[in-house]
Amino acid sequence: VKNVICKTAPQDQSTIKYNNMKMILDIIRDSREVSRSEIARMTGMSPTSATRIVGSLEECGLVRDMAAVSNGVGRKAVMLDVEANAFYCIGLDISETNLKLCILNFGGQIVARGAAPAPGDSFQPEEVVEIFYRMYQRLAAQAKIPMEKVAAIGAGAVGTVDSKTGEVIFGDLIRWSHVPIGQMIEARFGLPTYVDNDVKCAIIGDCSTPPIKGADDVVLLSFGCGVGGAVIHRGRLVRGSINSAGEIGHTIVDYTDGRLCSCGRRGCAAAYLTKDQIIQQAAKSCPGISSLEDIMTAWERREPWAEALLDRISTYMAITVSNAACFLNPRNMILGGKLMNESPFLFDLVLEKYSAMMYPPLRGATTFIRSPLGTDATCVGGAMIAVEKHVYKVMRSASE
Repeated sequence: VKNVICKTAPQDQSTIKYNNMKMILDIIRDSREVSRSEIARMTGMSPTSATRIVGSLEECGLVRDMAAVSNGVGRKAVMLDVEANAFYCIGLDISETNLKLCILNFGGQIVARGAAPAPGDSFQPEEVVEIFYRMYQRLAAQAKIPMEKVAAIGAGAVGTVDSKTGEVIFGDLIRWSHVPIGQMIEARFGLPTYVDNDVKCAIIGDCSTPPIKGADDVVLLSFGCGVGGAVIHRGRLVRGSINSAGEIGHTIVDYTDGRLCSCGRRGCAAAYLTKDQIIQQAAKSCPGISSLEDIMTAWERREPWAEALLDRISTYMAITVSNAACFLNPRNMILGGKLMNESPFLFDLVLEKYSAMMYPPLRGATTFIRSPLGTDATCVGGAMIAVEKHVYKVMRSASE
């Protein structure tokens, strides 16, 4: 028994210290200007313990003292805030049409962002990595970001992703199968790299931003070049057995028509509700159509084919929303993705249809929100994953 205690006690103490550091850092990050005495009161710690843990965070370079503020009684309290530029992380968005990159500081501000077209039909992973690397070099130089302060990378990729290994197991839209993209990015950049599904990254990004910030029960439905979903329950991502939980785009919405999906099956929601599919359907009725803007213009002119198309598309979207609401019964649902972001009127149209078809007991149960970050959600969410992974490493090392 003594040997067991001797072996486990140091680890237990380390874990306790880490948990206390994390709790206090979270308070400082959420409050942004809070005193040591307020931290002691909020946590129930003694002032001495709270001060000691704040000192550890300051030694890690994550927290700094600000100006003293008078509370009207006694001496002024020194306020604390995070050291916003303690380090930086890169966020990547790997999609079939665009490659987006942002650089986020520890304070949560985007200090640089850029985008480039995806590399055509080839979409070779080596070429994708090189495009991102050149983009990063240019943006970091323009923003005068010290390279030694860039700590990690978080990437969101379309398809089924093994978040533990960083491998894209199957990405139908980018035609990747078993691509170790995380290892490839890490080797080129020389930085720890974490890869997840693009919509899972997007929900993390959106849930870091008002009005949904801090919500612990959220579903994101993303309508764009594909149809995807992600779920946060009790503050944690729901992943499923192979990290595919929320993959609502490959549920069947119309088997009678049987339109071919990029996954090889027929009747999936993604076969009807993507930007390219909608433009293709519009072009059958009006050959000159080449963009969503053309469709919207025709819809505003009340052209019959455009009204019929958008009626059908919004119905499929409402069915998808209804299925997710019935199955998951979330308190909050974000509607995002390129299609929704570029055609904002769809938000109201889809909710109008959903209201007419919803399961009656669910009326008023879910708050619907437009994606706060829009097209930046995936790369910001990827960067935030990298931030949290790096903070974990730093505090774990300090607590040992």
